[in-house]
Amino acid sequence: MFISLVCVFLTYCSFEFLNVQPNSILLIAVFLSTFSVYSLNRLTDLEEDSVNIPERGAYVKGKEKILLFLCILSYAVALLIGVIVNPVIILVFLFPLIIGVLYSIEVSPKLPRLKNIPGMKNFIVTLSWVVGAVFVPLTCNYQGFGPTVMIFIFIFIKIFVNAVSFDIRDIEGDKKSGVKTIPVLLGRSRTKLLLLGIQSMLIPWFLIAILEGFFLHYWLIFAFSIFYGFWYISYFSENRKLEAFSRDLFVDGEWILIAALCFMVNLHF
Repeated sequence: MFISLVCVFLTYCSFEFLNVQPNSILLIAVFLSTFSVYSLNRLTDLEEDSVNIPERGAYVKGKEKILLFLCILSYAVALLIGVIVNPVIILVFLFPLIIGVLYSIEVSPKLPRLKNIPGMKNFIVTLSWVVGAVFVPLTCNYQGFGPTVMIFIFIFIKIFVNAVSFDIRDIEGDKKSGVKTIPVLLGRSRTKLLLLGIQSMLIPWFLIAILEGFFLHYWLIFAFSIFYGFWYISYFSENRKLEAFSRDLFVDGEWILIAALCFMVNLHF
C-alpha cells in the first residue's frame, strides 16, 4: 500500500514538473497497477522476504490466494480506466506487468529470471517505475523532447539509487537466495561509493536544466532532492540497526515530501 502511494506521488510530481494538469483518475489507476505488480512480487519473493523482512514474509504466508485475486482485480480496473481515459495508456500500464513477470518468474528453464542476472534487478525495477511516472503525464499532454528526457534522467537516477539502497538492507537474504544484486557483488562500502557517484551526476543535470530554462519554477525543490539524496545514501549505507520501516519512510517517502513541496509552490504562485 505504501509503495503504491509513493508511486502516485511520484507520478503527481512528474505531472507538475512537465507542466501537465494532474489527472486524478489516472493517479488512481497508477495506484492500482503498482499495487498489483508489487503484490505479485511479494508472492514470488516470499523466500527472500522471510529472511530480509520476516514480518512481511509472515504476513504474506497463508494469504497467497487473496493477494493473487487482488492483483488480478487491481490490474483489470487500472486497465479499464486506461481504456476509458486514453487507450495509449494501456501500453504504459502493461509495461511494468510484463517486466514484473520477466523479473520475478522463470518463464522458461532456458531463460533465467531477470532478477538473477547480476545488476539487472535494479535496472529493471527502475525502468518500470520511470516509464510509468514519465509517460502517464505525456499521454495527457506532450511537453517536448528536452523536458521529457531531462525528467526521465532525473527520476531514473533517483529511483535507481533508491532501489540499490534497499538492496544494501537486503544483502543477507539476497545472498542466501542466490540473487546477485549490486551490494552482494560489490559489498556495502563500494556500493555506497557507487551510489554517491551516481547521485553526483544530478549536479551537472541541475546546471543544464537551469541553463536551458527547464523547470525553473521548481529549481529549489530539485536542489533539495539532490542534497537529500546524498544524505540518505550516507546514512542508510552504514550497517546500523534501524527500525523496519525507517528506510521506506525516508527513502521512498521522499516523493511524498517532494509532492507536498510542489503543491505548496503552486499555491504560492
